Amino acid sequence: MNDNLNVNDFIKSDDCAHIADLVLNQNECTTKHTHDFFEVFVVKEGEFLHNCNGKKSILTKGMGKFIKPNDKHCFSANGEYKNNILTNIAFSKKIFKDILDVENMKINKSFFEDFTLNEYVLYQFIYKTNRFMEECSSTYKNFLVQSVLSDLIIYLIDNGGLNRNTPRWLQQVCEDMYLDENLIEGLPKLIQLSNRSQEHVTREFGKYYGITPTDFINEIRLKKSARLLLQTDLLIINISEECGFNTLTYYNKLFKKYYGCSPSEYRKRNKKIFFKNINII
Repeated sequence: MNDNLNVNDFIKSDDCAHIADLVLNQNECTTKHTHDFFEVFVVKEGEFLHNCNGKKSILTKGMGKFIKPNDKHCFSANGEYKNNILTNIAFSKKIFKDILDVENMKINKSFFEDFTLNEYVLYQFIYKTNRFMEECSSTYKNFLVQSVLSDLIIYLIDNGGLNRNTPRWLQQVCEDMYLDENLIEGLPKLIQLSNRSQEHVTREFGKYYGITPTDFINEIRLKKSARLLLQTDLLIINISEECGFNTLTYYNKLFKKYYGCSPSEYRKRNKKIFFKNINII
């Protein structure tokens, strides 16, 4: 059986999306279907075999995928688990386009490969989708959906799409480098975590992310320093040291190249706006 699903069958006129849990018992499966809307799902518990356009993959907790309109797919549950649960979001083409336009982002083919969320993004996904499924207003539901989709889109683009062809060890190393203690140690720690030679790691970063490991580390450090500039009154030299930069001169040079201004100018321009927004919230 091949069902063709329509967006109007799922999304109410006042809502921008539909969110629901799919629960399959051992060895249960869904029918193969297509639809005229976008869909994204994330596994919360158990294990699923996902067949999308004839390509099969096994998905466990924290893994998921964006589905394009007209893709043909279905799910079956792994027989080892009694409870297999995934959360599914159906949303219109317009919502997807609007979010990408607001974020001014472009996506590539790898965006639609299987992905694996880190613990923080998975927690946010579960919390926000659970809130959506509780009794709340359409306005709040729409806000939650846009927040969830923005979280996922930004996460995937920041991580090069996290396509399934990217080695899992490389994805894990990238996630681990966001920890403060690893970020301070920098490249030596990254190489240690990878358990591979520096030459091999550099080659794999170039192949899958198009940057060097050092560029990756510096970008994380710069983003952290930008947050500290807005959220604290620490001296810039102390922020530089806390983020792992060896010299203030080097930090200033990289910051200006990345943000187009010096750290002090960035703080002066944005801090008032930042705290104004926080007060409103």
